Amino acid sequence: NNTDDKFEKCFEYCINIAKNILGNNSYGIAQKFINMSFKYLYCFDDAGEYDAKFEKCHMPLDKYTLNWVKTFENDKIKKGLIDIKYAWANMEEDLYFKIQEAISDQLKNKNNYKVDLKDGKENICLPSNKLLAEFIIWNQEKINEIKRERKKLDESYEKLCIDLKI
Repeated sequence: NNTDDKFEKCFEYCINIAKNILGNNSYGIAQKFINMSFKYLYCFDDAGEYDAKFEKCHMPLDKYTLNWVKTFENDKIKKGLIDIKYAWANMEEDLYFKIQEAISDQLKNKNNYKVDLKDGKENICLPSNKLLAEFIIWNQEKINEIKRERKKLDESYEKLCIDLKI
């Protein structure tokens, strides 16, 4: 698709500029800089007027979105993430695009995603737009991390016979 090609060329151009500005050759850091810029632009009031443009955006990759990606049935991606020790800043271009493609596939398949709501958990269907899906995934994965940390804390206190009622 010609529009996809234009976006990808623009994205690569921005990646190269970001690497120069940041004085760093890390693809992982540059992608985060560019993708978060798109995410912040999407937060402006009039962003809805440009929905078609934002459809092309990639999902910003960081520890929270990569936690979700780790659940995919994709051995190449899992190995790649292990190789970089799950550190998005260490990510090379090849792994980055494999992950973006896997995210697109996952979102197209309309798989359910569990989110915490005030009155319990609910399965939702994520939007196919990677940028929009990231708003949901990032928040939920952050909540999941907090719950894991809380569980570890509770277990540690339990070993010390301390009843922590927070």
